[in-house]
Amino acid sequence: MYVVMKIEIYKTQREVFILGVLALFPEKLEGHIFSADCGGIYKYLFTSRSNDHLFEELMEYQEKGYFRFEEKTDVELGIDCMGRCTIVPFGYHISGVNSQKATDDLIEYLKKWELGDLTTGEATKPADFLHQQDIFFSALAGAYGKNKKPIIKWSDLYGEVFSYRDHTLPPFWELLFWNQLVDSRLAITKMDYGKAKSKENHKLYKQPFAELIIKDQALLQRVTQALDPEKPVDYNARVLMEGRLVCVEIRGDKTYTIAKLDDGGSLYLFMQYLLSSDNFNMDLKIEDIRGIKGCASLKTLTEPVRYCGFNKVLKSAFFPVMKKDRIHFKNTALLDTMQINALKKQAVKIVNKS
Repeated sequence: MYVVMKIEIYKTQREVFILGVLALFPEKLEGHIFSADCGGIYKYLFTSRSNDHLFEELMEYQEKGYFRFEEKTDVELGIDCMGRCTIVPFGYHISGVNSQKATDDLIEYLKKWELGDLTTGEATKPADFLHQQDIFFSALAGAYGKNKKPIIKWSDLYGEVFSYRDHTLPPFWELLFWNQLVDSRLAITKMDYGKAKSKENHKLYKQPFAELIIKDQALLQRVTQALDPEKPVDYNARVLMEGRLVCVEIRGDKTYTIAKLDDGGSLYLFMQYLLSSDNFNMDLKIEDIRGIKGCASLKTLTEPVRYCGFNKVLKSAFFPVMKKDRIHFKNTALLDTMQINALKKQAVKIVNKS
């Protein structure tokens, strides 16, 4: 019996942007008239070059329940920069924007993106969720150093700009919307497209950007710490052992088990060694670890760390340096909400294995 798996294709950045507008800024669509004869926001919301094709495009959104629209003639689109009234012979009036449905559908898509369940249908695919988040946080730290209401641009993350209709491009809007709608770590106060010249072919492209407010205090501390590495960092998480259990204690919450080790085994002794007070916040070489009973034949330090329950997210928190022959271990860390969620998922896996 064959199992048929439904594969979902990455949306283009324009498609994700439209859902974000519907979810976060429905007033940009509600009550407005759109026509293939006008520019402005129309150019990157809708791609049709004729009103007949625009009708078909709008109909798709109407059938999905995002809004309603109706035809209008001799419509006034507003005042241009020269103070002239722009009138076009034909347009479509949008009403009844269903912001909640757009929000629900966008969150569903973002969770598939987080889990890696999307494909481009081609030989190339953007890096995974965690890698993209690291890129985003680095760019956010740089932008926050210049302005406490930072503006993040596509080029801040990827350095180059391309056509926003290409669905093989690495995510931009997914990162912004995930951190607001799924994890509530920031708030987008403005989002738009501006012109940027490609370094590769010198063409002008529409570059996405967003102005943000950081809401999550753990994320804010992570950003400010990146700007000033010497600044003392508060913590909300601590690694400890309860018998043969490796645990992470969240201040004000509870203790989560991330691994169950064999009592007296090499991994158990490895964790005991890390948690001895002399080794807190220390660089440890593989030669140091090989001196532990049962660890003399270790060829790399990445394996025992992984077997002790530190997945990719937790490694980045408690092992800021993670090399094959050298590690830097901290028994305390400041976990943001994404990392705490990863901790809880790891704990669920351990419970299910029991």
